[in-house]
Amino acid sequence: MEAAAAAPAKASGVRPTAEQLARQRERQSLELARTKVLRDLAVATHARHREMLEAALKHLDGQIAELA
Repeated sequence: MEAAAAAPAKASGVRPTAEQLARQRERQSLELARTKVLRDLAVATHARHREMLEAALKHLDGQIAELA
């Protein structure tokens, strides 16, 4: 995904700004955290733990949406 977004910048010779790079890193970090939560959720057996993971997933989805 990010590679495709960076390709036009390379082709035109325009470098991403520091803010754009920071946003890309933040999004990658959030997506990595989301992947971990999904893996944990897939194997969680206790209801309270599942609730916590579902809340974390909702929070991460909201943060990712804000960056989009």
